[in-house]
Amino acid sequence: MSTVSSDSRLVLACLGLAWAAGTACFTTTQTARIVEPPPVMYVYNGGRVTVEAVLARPCGTGDNAFYRLGGTTAPPGSGFEIPMLEGCVDLEAVDLDGNVLGRQFGLQMMPGATWEIR
Repeated sequence: MSTVSSDSRLVLACLGLAWAAGTACFTTTQTARIVEPPPVMYVYNGGRVTVEAVLARPCGTGDNAFYRLGGTTAPPGSGFEIPMLEGCVDLEAVDLDGNVLGRQFGLQMMPGATWEIR
C-alpha cells in the first residue's frame, strides 16, 4: 500500500479542480525588465599616431592614480567607445611609447559625446 502525502493530495485536488473549471492551477507572475546598455563616450583618433590607450583618474588625484580603460587601441582615422565614468575625471590618450597624445582635465562625461584626439 502506498501513502500519499498531504502536499501531493493538495496538488492533485488543485489539478482536478483546475481541469474541471478549465483554468490553471498555479500561476506565477514575472516582471520583464529591460536592461539598457551603459552610457558611453566616443573617442575618435584624428591624429597620425595610433592611440594605444586612454587613461582615466578621478579629478584632483595624483599621476599614479591613472588607470587604463580597457579595449582602447585605435589607429589613425578610427575610434572606440569608453564607458561613462561618474563624477569629475581626467583623461589622457597615449601612444605605444606612453607619449601623451591628448588630455581632458576636469571632465564631466556626457553620454554620446565625442572626444577627438588630433
